Amino acid sequence: MKKSASNNWVPARGNIPNRASKSAPTYLKLWESVKNLRQENQKRLSHLKDIANTFEAEIKPLEQKLMAEIFFQTKVLIDLYDKLQLESAERSLLGLWITDHQTSMGEHPFAQHLPLEELYIKWQSVLTSGNSPIDKHLASFSANSHKKSKAKNEARASTHNPSNESTASVKKDQKANHTKDEHLKESKGSSTQSASAYLKQDNAERLSERIDSAMESILSIDKLFRKLAHALHPDREQDETRKEHKDELMRQCLEARDRGDLTSMLVLYDTHIGGLPELKNEADVRNLEKLLQQEIKTLKLERSQLQSSGTLQAHILERYRSDSREETARRFSDHAQKLNQKIRAIKSETVELQTDNGLQKALLRRREVELDRLVIRELTGV
Repeated sequence: MKKSASNNWVPARGNIPNRASKSAPTYLKLWESVKNLRQENQKRLSHLKDIANTFEAEIKPLEQKLMAEIFFQTKVLIDLYDKLQLESAERSLLGLWITDHQTSMGEHPFAQHLPLEELYIKWQSVLTSGNSPIDKHLASFSANSHKKSKAKNEARASTHNPSNESTASVKKDQKANHTKDEHLKESKGSSTQSASAYLKQDNAERLSERIDSAMESILSIDKLFRKLAHALHPDREQDETRKEHKDELMRQCLEARDRGDLTSMLVLYDTHIGGLPELKNEADVRNLEKLLQQEIKTLKLERSQLQSSGTLQAHILERYRSDSREETARRFSDHAQKLNQKIRAIKSETVELQTDNGLQKALLRRREVELDRLVIRELTGV
């Protein structure tokens, strides 16, 4: 191997490094994983946002309207239970129907704007004023169902409501954000600060921002190109043979820059300048790799949380999302159509309840519902 006058060695003719002769450094592979995970999570978040906006505009109002119709029907049913003299079987069916409605509304995320507690108190008052064993049994059954529904709603609100964060936690986040902003101001004001310095700072700045700052310093194609051009420019050579070699290297460098081929740029840098840009020693490299691995774990956890079925948002996303926008729109349309059908059916049934023999007809249908439920319980043991 020959050395140039500028002390930047150039390989002998025929030994110009192949772009694929060296693999990308580990930290670069980790960085690619970080970018891919970020892109995947952002895409999922964007999809969730689009679906959530459509749900808010098209489905939620219908869900609330359906709950309002069920609420009104329940009031009608309670009045009928209170006023009519019914046989024991009919009274039981009607009481179970009312309790079913209250349970479904109590557990529904879009019925909480309704005065459900007032309706429950009214129902309990009607039951406690009665003297039959059926009234007492229904009062106990309704109270247990109400208690369970209330507990579920409280748990859901506690899990998903950001306002439940403690004051201490909020203050901690505010302090961390202030520290982060101050650090960013300092880092922007120092043009000579290396990636190594970023990696060693122990402060409240988010890990991803620390990594981005380091990688921006290390992996700037324009910065790499300027350094390579300074070392490899053929005009700096007097010897024609070396000039030809450097001309070929500069051609490779220009092509890599135009393609945005960071790996080839790093191979050229490592081969003709030596070491990794902005990373002065192996400790810096290991530190960067450690941070990248930590970021990958964080992003995978975020992905897992986005895929979790334990949140209302995740349920909504799972129900409507599709690779095709047309399919997503069809799913929204189908659901809206079914909700409108339910709303019309409830309205029609409520009108029927207030006509002669309307309650008896409705109770016959409810009897079929209860029989089906009994069969399912016997088959499943639930």
